[in-house]
Amino acid sequence: MKVSLRWLMSLALLAAGSVALAADFSPLTNDILNCGGPTAQPVPQDCGCDPCCEQGCCDRWYGQVEMLFLTRSNSSSFPAVIRVTDEGNALPGTTVLTTNSPTFNYEPGMRFLLGWRQDDCQAFELSYLGIFNWNATATAIGNNDLAIPGDLGLASLDFFAADRMVLSYQSNLHNVEANWVRGYDAWSFLAGLRYLTLNEVARIRSTDLDTGTSDYRIGSSNDLFGGQVGARLRKTWDRFGLDATAKAGLFGNAASQSQSVTDFPPGFFLRDARSASGGQIAFVGDLNISGCYQLNDLWSLRAGYNLLWIEGVALAPAQFDFTDTPDSGTQLQSSGGFFAHGVNLGVEARW
Repeated sequence: MKVSLRWLMSLALLAAGSVALAADFSPLTNDILNCGGPTAQPVPQDCGCDPCCEQGCCDRWYGQVEMLFLTRSNSSSFPAVIRVTDEGNALPGTTVLTTNSPTFNYEPGMRFLLGWRQDDCQAFELSYLGIFNWNATATAIGNNDLAIPGDLGLASLDFFAADRMVLSYQSNLHNVEANWVRGYDAWSFLAGLRYLTLNEVARIRSTDLDTGTSDYRIGSSNDLFGGQVGARLRKTWDRFGLDATAKAGLFGNAASQSQSVTDFPPGFFLRDARSASGGQIAFVGDLNISGCYQLNDLWSLRAGYNLLWIEGVALAPAQFDFTDTPDSGTQLQSSGGFFAHGVNLGVEARW
């Protein structure tokens, strides 16, 4: 009698369009499984996250494979290239390029997720996200009148009274997570561990038609590890579903930077392999809102939008140091942040 009441209650909930455990769609068929053994009464295949449904009727495994197309902000605004107004002095000068002049386009990436249900209300998830090549450039054209700011420009040949300067900015990000998920009807709550690495390169390439071409190159790296919490809301309407997941956490960041400056004649270094490293508390938060369409009992399509916010990292353009002392280039600026956003397109499977 107890199992029959569960069956009737489940049918009533399905008829009313009830929501299931996060990452669970209503089935396309009315197949009935005998989840409780040979003497049990049949129960619906979609158990949702009813805490009374303990016969293991839900799919145990689920996964997602998605393409990402994300762009990111470049919020730094330090002068990087100036136009010399006095032949004998790099200052004062008119700013031609700042460190935020390079503008990022949308770049492709991937996201993978694999989940396993311990029971109808608990699951464990592993996921990976990667953006492999954010790349942006900005170019200044002059006539023997471009320079980098400060004493470093005055001490150089290729970076003072130059004819062309290219400011470039490259970045890549990799993210791995392990989360425990607990569902309560339409809501699920997450807690877990996260590792994120952000690596960047910023470069000023200067060409002086009288002397040659030289580079001011900076590389920075950030390795973030820590814990996070989050929440997920999923609603379904027949074949359609809406899935929203938000996560945030505090992380320890092992950050570092290194830099070098070449000049004329070729092979001469104004600054060679100067570096700095240090620790920093960082914040990472992200949000994904996706719509889902169920094709059959196994496959669903997903499409949505993503926001990613990171604070407390060493961004490469923030490491530019235009002074000219023995300690120049040996400081670490690790309080930067950036914001990324874009779309996701992919599939989801349950078995």
